[in-house]
Amino acid sequence: MKVGFLILTLLAIVHVCFGSPATIVGYGSSTSVITAKIQEGFYSGFQLGFEQVYSAEDRKRLVRTEQVHDGAPLGPAVSVQRLLDLGVVGLFGFPGSSDALIAARIAAKKTVLTVVPGCNHPDLGRLGPSVFSTGHSGEREMWSQLEFALNRLKLRRGLAIINPRAAPSVGMETVLASPATLRRFQTMAITVAHLDENLRLPEIYLSGLKRGDWQFLLMTPYPEACVPLVSQFAAEKIDIPVIASSAWGTVDSDVMRRYVADKRSAFYMLTSWLPGSPAGRNFRSVFRQRFAKEPTADSAYGYDVGKIAATTLRRTKQSASRSELLKAFTESLCFDELSVGRLCFPKDGGHAERVVHVLHFTKRGFEPVAEF
Repeated sequence: MKVGFLILTLLAIVHVCFGSPATIVGYGSSTSVITAKIQEGFYSGFQLGFEQVYSAEDRKRLVRTEQVHDGAPLGPAVSVQRLLDLGVVGLFGFPGSSDALIAARIAAKKTVLTVVPGCNHPDLGRLGPSVFSTGHSGEREMWSQLEFALNRLKLRRGLAIINPRAAPSVGMETVLASPATLRRFQTMAITVAHLDENLRLPEIYLSGLKRGDWQFLLMTPYPEACVPLVSQFAAEKIDIPVIASSAWGTVDSDVMRRYVADKRSAFYMLTSWLPGSPAGRNFRSVFRQRFAKEPTADSAYGYDVGKIAATTLRRTKQSASRSELLKAFTESLCFDELSVGRLCFPKDGGHAERVVHVLHFTKRGFEPVAEF
């Protein structure tokens, strides 16, 4: 009896001194696909975004971080399971469509609010009302590329480069083959080419490019995966217009900068974050004040997720459950003062509504030339 009374007394003292247990959310990531340097860009943005609502000390108390950076393919599964075992009530992070899909599929089974940064894979829109991405949908991504090629560049014959080992690239192939895409762009002829196990383009497509079978390239793999490919282009003197996916505008990659700068034909890239926009300039100012450097696109995506996480948490009581956090998110699906200004989500889960910009590489850098 004395031991039981003592325990109850200690619990009462803890409750009076420290209040109810705080709600804990989780941030996860892995290097299964995206490098540690790029993951750090996302996380620094997340940290800064969260601290626009809570203090740095509060962030340390309210956020559990599980970064599995050993390069293992199942890294995101390990990360998300560790966070769930810790009892987090919401999941944030998991940059990259491969990581996002693995983590979100696990979390969706437990109906845990999951918000990932900038992932466009179409399957993320099919995981139910607890999974959200701050990126536009894969369909909007591909349709923007094709619309730009057809209506702005007057090009109809394209070669779509697919990396069969990367989820976002495979997702774009799915969109290309959909009945809706085929109906909408029936006047275009798009051929799909898979990179081989060495990330090189098979000879049959190189020969076709040299013959002029295609007028432009659709580049869907991550920039880092295209190093062997562009080496082939240089060796074969292949240089035709390129429209690159938003993977090139989301991650901070210097790997392809030399290739882009050396091209004589046009290079275009999709993005949904413009650093020169009013909201972009405000975010850059905050980022520079904190880190004394210019932010990258991945930091902007991380910032938005961090601010969304903190804003949602602020809407709840101190000891919210998983269902209460999800309810707090879905009761107000729009978030303001992000790196893109306002961002709104569909009530049934899926991708955010946001403008897709097309950037053209010039001697002055990347300049916006169209939006969808």
